[in-house]
Amino acid sequence: MEILTLQKQDLVQRLKQVATDENTTAEALLDAAVGEFLDKWVSQKIQTETSAFANLHPQLVGRHLGEYVAIHNSQVVDHDINMRALHLRIRHRFGRMPVLIRQVTQSAEARDLVFRSPKLESLPI
Repeated sequence: MEILTLQKQDLVQRLKQVATDENTTAEALLDAAVGEFLDKWVSQKIQTETSAFANLHPQLVGRHLGEYVAIHNSQVVDHDINMRALHLRIRHRFGRMPVLIRQVTQSAEARDLVFRSPKLESLPI
């Protein structure tokens, strides 16, 4: 485990004060805050890469139609017909950094994925 240090002492004091008020630990609050920040950052990064994919789409159709492309920092960093092979290479190269992987089709529009979840209802007795 690596230890990181907050550089601003006033943040440490405020964090401890809120932790006491919320009946938790400063560490738990810090974990939650950093987790929330990282989730938001990943979401924004994927949105940026999705916009880059749309902008690059005309060139991608000419070069990679039917293939999967990996977009990182608004650039194509790899491509493959096999999504799993591409994913493994990207994970090896970039670790857990968010990288958009999309199939190049004639349309730049993304397909909406709908996930159905079970609905729980109580039965009459």
